[in-house]
Amino acid sequence: MNIAHKMALGGLLAMLMSSQAWSQVITKAEYEDGKNRVNAVYDQEKKACGKLSGNQEDVCKAEAKAKREAGLADLDANLKGTLDARISAEEEKVKGTYEVAKERCDDYNGDAKDLCLTKAKADRSTGMANVDATRKTLEARQEAAEKKMESDYEVALKKCDSYAGDVKSSCKDKAKADYRQ
Repeated sequence: MNIAHKMALGGLLAMLMSSQAWSQVITKAEYEDGKNRVNAVYDQEKKACGKLSGNQEDVCKAEAKAKREAGLADLDANLKGTLDARISAEEEKVKGTYEVAKERCDDYNGDAKDLCLTKAKADRSTGMANVDATRKTLEARQEAAEKKMESDYEVALKKCDSYAGDVKSSCKDKAKADYRQ
């Protein structure tokens, strides 16, 4: 895996680990505006590719398509606001990177092309494995946070047992609200 891939995957992990990664929910109108912008940029980039020829043009078009698909997947993730949607967006980016790399391999022939394709597939596998590992890490953290909240709730309820009457009832109501029970 080259340095650019490692940096991208490190950025992916950092972004997904931040609480904002899947909490930036957008409205349907913002989604539609974003979709229009992504498609407009794609159309411009694809048009610019027409000035190239041969495999350079093919690579250019593959890059434009990969950017569009990644942009649309990011918008979808922000619209849905879920971890699964964010992970799907990151998977889409890995797939796009693979498609571009595969297209670049057309610059080679014979063994060099085979080697290029093998490396592209290996990078895709590594990228997908990293996305999967990130998913599992985030799911484990989420589960741990939920268990901690449950435990803290139980402790808060035990503290309420030392009170009586309305004070005890208020204490329990506050614990329920504080720990989303």
